[in-house]
Amino acid sequence: MHELVRAKLARRFALLDFEGRGHLTRGDFDRMAWRLVEATGDTSLSGRLLENYRHGWAQLTSALGRDIDSTLSEEEFARAWSDLVGRRGFDTVVRPIVEAVFTVLDANGDGRLSGDEFAHWLRAYGVVGEDATLAFGRLDRDHDGLITRAELLAAFLEFFGSTLPTAPGNWLYGPFDVLSPI
Repeated sequence: MHELVRAKLARRFALLDFEGRGHLTRGDFDRMAWRLVEATGDTSLSGRLLENYRHGWAQLTSALGRDIDSTLSEEEFARAWSDLVGRRGFDTVVRPIVEAVFTVLDANGDGRLSGDEFAHWLRAYGVVGEDATLAFGRLDRDHDGLITRAELLAAFLEFFGSTLPTAPGNWLYGPFDVLSPI
């Protein structure tokens, strides 16, 4: 696995490991879904979001031949993501979560995320203030002050697969040092 992709997956793992235990459980994915709901204040789509996060967890554990009650180390998490995205493709593994997240974040339903709407995403992961503003600026590819569904999908594709240090999608979860794993 490329060093940059490994570093980004380590960042994602650390953000999901809320309790700092060094492993992830299904409960961590449930907590993330609920944190997103809490950050937006919109409970109407909580079921869909929770379902998609649970499906993502099931895909990860299944990729390793494990059941959903298993725990995953950082290395296992990275290996499973790499396997899933490479083998089955982005559209069947990541896209359903991105679609659900976008719908929850898009409070006014205009098909675009403002800086404030996107800040809910980062706040759920504990990324706030200037870091959130910088991330939004990187992901807003056409610099119109909004992130479209296509821009968010491109960011996820780059976060999980790009080996280019300058790829905007590397900022999906806020800034981090791309030269050393988190």
